[in-house]
Amino acid sequence: MDGASRRSTTPVTPPPGPGRGEGGRRALGPALAAAAIALAAAAALARAWPLVPNRRAFGWDAALRTVSDLDAASGPLRFLVRLLGPEVWPTLRLAAAAPMLALGAPPLPAEAALSIAASAATFLLLGLAAARGARGAAGALAAVAVAAGALAANRAFTAWAGSPMLEAQSALLTLAATVAWMRLREGGPEARVWPVALAGNLLFHTKFQYGLIFAIAVLATEAALLPAGARARAAGALLAEGRGWLRRPAAWLLLAGVAATAAAAWAVDRTGGVAFRVGPVPISVRRAAGPAFWSSFLAFYGLLLGLWRSRAALREAIPARLRGLFAWLAVPMGAWLLVPFAWRLRMLVYTAATFEVAAPPPGPLAGLAFYPAVMARDWYRPAALAAVAAGLLLAGRAAARDPVLRRRLAAPAALVAVELLALGLGARHNFQPRFAVNLAPVVALAAAAAFPAAGRLGTAGGALLAALLAAAALPAWRPGPLAATLTRGYGDPGVAAACEALARDLPLRDATLVADLDEERLKDCVLQVQLQAFRRRVRVAEWAPGRPLSGEVIQLTDRCDAPAPVTGPRLERREGPLCLRIGPASGRPPDPRPPVHRRRPPAPPPS
Repeated sequence: MDGASRRSTTPVTPPPGPGRGEGGRRALGPALAAAAIALAAAAALARAWPLVPNRRAFGWDAALRTVSDLDAASGPLRFLVRLLGPEVWPTLRLAAAAPMLALGAPPLPAEAALSIAASAATFLLLGLAAARGARGAAGALAAVAVAAGALAANRAFTAWAGSPMLEAQSALLTLAATVAWMRLREGGPEARVWPVALAGNLLFHTKFQYGLIFAIAVLATEAALLPAGARARAAGALLAEGRGWLRRPAAWLLLAGVAATAAAAWAVDRTGGVAFRVGPVPISVRRAAGPAFWSSFLAFYGLLLGLWRSRAALREAIPARLRGLFAWLAVPMGAWLLVPFAWRLRMLVYTAATFEVAAPPPGPLAGLAFYPAVMARDWYRPAALAAVAAGLLLAGRAAARDPVLRRRLAAPAALVAVELLALGLGARHNFQPRFAVNLAPVVALAAAAAFPAAGRLGTAGGALLAALLAAAALPAWRPGPLAATLTRGYGDPGVAAACEALARDLPLRDATLVADLDEERLKDCVLQVQLQAFRRRVRVAEWAPGRPLSGEVIQLTDRCDAPAPVTGPRLERREGPLCLRIGPASGRPPDPRPPVHRRRPPAPPPS
């Protein structure tokens, strides 16, 4: 590295003495303001949560994850199995929830407390990130106020701020990953990539889709922003190495394996599978998931093997930052999706291609417009929307003049663009407004980006925007209105009440649970039974069709007149259309329910 290059990338150390102390005092004020806002948000959410009438109705996804948390909290072995085993759901929330439950935290308040803590941490991190690089205390405070106001006025973020769903954690870690990426771009060629890789993978383990989208955004942006000569050298090296791979017989064998297993998966999916014998050994393939796993496994690890064998040539052509981001950000995500047996990848494909919530937008253009329209329509009231839009316009104007700010804002702009493209084009029928909520703090950070370095006039404009946003947000954060908003993050209160009444104070011992309910009640009622089992320290395992029934059985059903899998029940309860029976197994599994078009993701495989 020559002298000029070194001078351009090495940060200037501030002189010792009064200057440094003054800078510390200037930074302390915005940090204290961000901490005060975060504490106020946590206190408001904690006061409002007991007023939410349907706070015990978790809904399908959150109830299923809470049952996993309860199982993981039952012992160290179960914790390790749930954390590292064949769980199709992201497990970062489980890693935090299970120890809390094991130490005696009440389960349902603990699940809400995790989201409230994540929401408060989002306000804190947002304030610290907004004030970064400020020239003075006034500009930093204006940036903190605008960013916090833009997030507090966001009605969609507030609705999920205390919910047991993953939106609050996803928003926090999306912001953390974006801030780490912004700091990487500020740091020049010598900046370390591990903060971006760590934050991105934590986001991935909170919600797989968001982690993958972040990795794609980072790699695509960093590659696109390389100088033209560097891009040409990297592309040329990859093409040359690819041609070299194709000269090796092993590469053709690998490609043949990928093609053969992919064809086998397609054939099994279309025909229902095959069965044959090899000597005395019977072999059958009835599901496409097995061949599809081997196809993706061979393709992914074959690519990694080829890149590893070409590492010497690629090291000279591809910048170290891009190599590090690929190796430490993207590769761990791909490996976790494929092992064991691509269950997590199958869940991603299912939710994108098969899962249905409502009528999809009519065509790809309507799909692309769905989430931007939701953000403009549902996130803000008109006055707050105008203030946020003004902040974004000011940030764009400042970035056009300031190359440092332009380099920083490339990260949030690229992430928002890539995520909206992925959400709009990556699903067939699964369009849900909550999927874009994780971008709320990123948008709030961008809306405040022009004020840290603004002069007196800009700081006054920031104060005006902050006042408009505070006027929109503060009335909505009073206990009553806030509780009404938080209800949108929970399920049907009637379902919660019926399930809770049915499962209250059950005399339980180790048993098998047979849950034969419609989808709207199924997971909430199972959760209520598992809560009773967790409190009494007994194990209730859910029965899977095809398995024999023996021992103690707990039946939950809404078909009370159908033949029961329980003989001579020692307890029977009825709550509206729901029945609960406990007794010895009759040996007869429940009759299959009439086929319905499934609108929910399947339960995870048994662990």
